[in-house]
Amino acid sequence: MWVGVVFAAACGPFEVQLEGKVDASDSGAPAESGVDGSTDGVPRGEPCAGPGLVEVWRTVDLEAQTASCPWWEGDNLGPQDLRVTARRGTTEALLLPVDGRICGIEVAAEGWEVPWGPLYDDQFLLTVGGVVVASSDAELVDALGPGADGLRRYDWAALVGRSFAPSETRPWCLGATPDTDCSVPDSTWGGDFVLPRGGALEPALVDALGAQPEVALVVVGDDDQDSDCAHASLRVRVGLELRY
Repeated sequence: MWVGVVFAAACGPFEVQLEGKVDASDSGAPAESGVDGSTDGVPRGEPCAGPGLVEVWRTVDLEAQTASCPWWEGDNLGPQDLRVTARRGTTEALLLPVDGRICGIEVAAEGWEVPWGPLYDDQFLLTVGGVVVASSDAELVDALGPGADGLRRYDWAALVGRSFAPSETRPWCLGATPDTDCSVPDSTWGGDFVLPRGGALEPALVDALGAQPEVALVVVGDDDQDSDCAHASLRVRVGLELRY
């Protein structure tokens, strides 16, 4: 059983369609940053203009992690109350067609599998290609100051040791504005997972993706040795617009 099956662009449960085509001529795509308009060797930009884009959906299941935080391992700290001390991550590749050029993206988190304990403990960050697209704690994302392209990339060094107050957190979604919904399930009670499309930052996100981007879930904890860093299974669907 899964919870949180609500999407910003949903036509019904488990049925999501992209909101039109992404066209570089009217999407505010960034200027070229190299001979091929890319920053990572994957040419984009002008070839994405015009009709004929193909929608491709990929579903990834990020498996549950039941073990608590690996404190003291690597660059994790030891347990400290109300501080980010350790993390545990789960990563899955999207496995895209090798001959497709990414021109648009939408992330739809279908929901968490109902567990015996919390959905996640304490806070989570969801990333695509290393870029944060959603989090249960906006202040943690704020610590990942945006790059020149406006995107916030996961960086453990910027998070470890930071204080947080679980009772005062608010969700964060890439591209959210006062006029768009951004909602993530409560760690204990569940709820809706509503992620807006990337808005003005979508062209930057497209340009930041590699040829085979990965979806990752990082859960951080402080000092609860029973459940911190653990999480239930999370199903994520990623819709891409490709040019062949």
